[in-house]
Amino acid sequence: MLHRELPDRGPIVSPNMVDYARTMREFRLDVPARYNWAFDTFDTWARDPAKLALLWVSSDGQPRRFTFAELSERSRRFANVLAGIGVAPGERIFIMLPRVWQWWEIVLGCIRARVVSMPGTTLMTPKDIQYRLAISDAARRPDGTSTSVSSRARRQRCRIRATPATIR
Repeated sequence: MLHRELPDRGPIVSPNMVDYARTMREFRLDVPARYNWAFDTFDTWARDPAKLALLWVSSDGQPRRFTFAELSERSRRFANVLAGIGVAPGERIFIMLPRVWQWWEIVLGCIRARVVSMPGTTLMTPKDIQYRLAISDAARRPDGTSTSVSSRARRQRCRIRATPATIR
């Protein structure tokens, strides 16, 4: 939106797209052949070693500051851990943590490693966790062990039978 001030009427907002059809015809999105947000965006911000990325306040009110550079380095470590235990790009990792700052470096590390993060709340029951792991084909369970054995059988056990009464 374009904003202007008129002395007698205050701010005026006018649209920045005056011809929708023309805009649609002429629009081109330049998509790179390969793009990874952690490398291409986050690491660009990390070039400034003092740039604040995260201000975390603990449950007891203690603040902790993290720079982009620090989170970039920490997420690299986690991405290396994933590669070291054999998690390949495109595989899924289930993450269930309480509200802690480490969640951010883990998710960023997954992005960096091209691994799909599947966050879960700590309110999930064992049945919820079993279902999530089974239906998602997660590469690793929360204890770090592989979930590749009998994923079809687990999905069958966790299958939800949808009926008109259960769909709302």
